[in-house]
Amino acid sequence: MEKSRTNKQSGFTLIELMVTIVILGIILAIAVPSYRGHVRKAKRVEAFTALTHIASLQEQYFSENRTYTKLVADLGLPQYGSAAQTAKVDNDNYRVWMNENAANGGFLLVATAINTQAEDEYKRFRIFANGKKQHSLVATGNSWIDNWPE
Repeated sequence: MEKSRTNKQSGFTLIELMVTIVILGIILAIAVPSYRGHVRKAKRVEAFTALTHIASLQEQYFSENRTYTKLVADLGLPQYGSAAQTAKVDNDNYRVWMNENAANGGFLLVATAINTQAEDEYKRFRIFANGKKQHSLVATGNSWIDNWPE
């Protein structure tokens, strides 16, 4: 009598593993950029919050001093680098430049995306003393669009 040998091996074939890796690669190629876009969009809220908060501090300063200020120290804010007119925003995604706007007797605040947030399509946001809000798709220059994006 002859014994039959059965070599049953379990596991995955090389083809099955390669197909799985290709599918995961396709999913990641779609998911990662989409995720990054959502993160950048969520971080825009930091700029909106910082601008409205600093605008509120400017109004409070005005009520006490009958003038607006362009110095972040006057409002008790942390300074960004050595620029006395630029405030540091939490998480280092934006910096806010402020100026008293003598032309209309108010102030102007401009938040500029920095670090990884600079990759966002919306580069700058600004607010005036009268509440007017604008955004820009370029990091420099004078190209502004009314309102803030949603």
